[in-house]
Amino acid sequence: MSEQSSVELEKLVMMAYSRGASDLHLLVGEPPTLRIDGVLERTDITPLTANETRAIASAVMSSDKIEQIEREGGAVERSITFGEVAARFCVARVSGDISISVRLIPTSVPSVDMLGLPKGLIEAGKAPMGLIVFSGRIGSGKSTAAYSLLDHINSNSSANIHTLEDPIMYRLIPKKSLVQQREVGVDIPDTISGLRQLIHMDPDVIFMSEVKTLEDLQAVITAAETGHLVIMVMHADSPEEAIQRIGDVFSEQIRPFYRKALAGVLRCVSCQRLIPKIGGGRVAVFGVLVPDEEMRTAIAEGEDVFSRKTPLPENCIRMPDEINRMAREGIISEETAKAYLADI
Repeated sequence: MSEQSSVELEKLVMMAYSRGASDLHLLVGEPPTLRIDGVLERTDITPLTANETRAIASAVMSSDKIEQIEREGGAVERSITFGEVAARFCVARVSGDISISVRLIPTSVPSVDMLGLPKGLIEAGKAPMGLIVFSGRIGSGKSTAAYSLLDHINSNSSANIHTLEDPIMYRLIPKKSLVQQREVGVDIPDTISGLRQLIHMDPDVIFMSEVKTLEDLQAVITAAETGHLVIMVMHADSPEEAIQRIGDVFSEQIRPFYRKALAGVLRCVSCQRLIPKIGGGRVAVFGVLVPDEEMRTAIAEGEDVFSRKTPLPENCIRMPDEINRMAREGIISEETAKAYLADI
């Protein structure tokens, strides 16, 4: 790692942070580019050369790892902290050159009040066992929301919290709880190995930053059934899609069994999007499902959870209703509301 490259990288990250960017992109032939409020903005910095992007990557990982990416392709993720800013790097090969994407994450975890986490999610975090699912598109803030709930539990409960992350986004400072964070590729070879270790470590709360395989999902549901509160993050466009995607992972032979298991352990599933506000910035809009017995029956049978005979349970939120509410209250414009409603 070159000291000069490390200094240059820190300057770029802090510049991006000072301008309120969520992401920084470093590509050959392009100036460093920022994503601010969801929109890409090129800086006035001179476009990067192949040697410059490679040198910057050397501040994140070893030359052997960079050579492996250049030779074999693929991508490698790493997390680094610069003062008050944590940065998650994805280094990849693009058209034969090194490309770097950086997600900027403040080191302090936003509180549930700062993020406006719905009551249903916060209440679900008080459950002694079960499964909480945070979903959304890439860049929707779902992972940050999950960490916020974790830190709320950390602040208000005496729990043994274990995380399995790929990579670690926030460092949680132990408060009332014990906190042990493990990173895939650093502390454990993969998430399933980490889950197997946890059997012997007396966990109360387990956080999975991403569930990638059938084996992972089976282990998550088993952990939720056997007396642990499990929080996981996944990609989906709505709470009902998240439930469907979990069920669809399993083969037809075992799907009925796992649907019933999911119906029994699910405490809450949310989906969120970040929508431009009037006056600048973005606001999170949530869809939240807190299942009652009628919904649990629908989940177990693979039916639509919102096709029901009775009103929605308390603390359930339909995302279209939230978007319309924000438009009525002047938080977002009518045009923005229409555009996002058309995309649901």
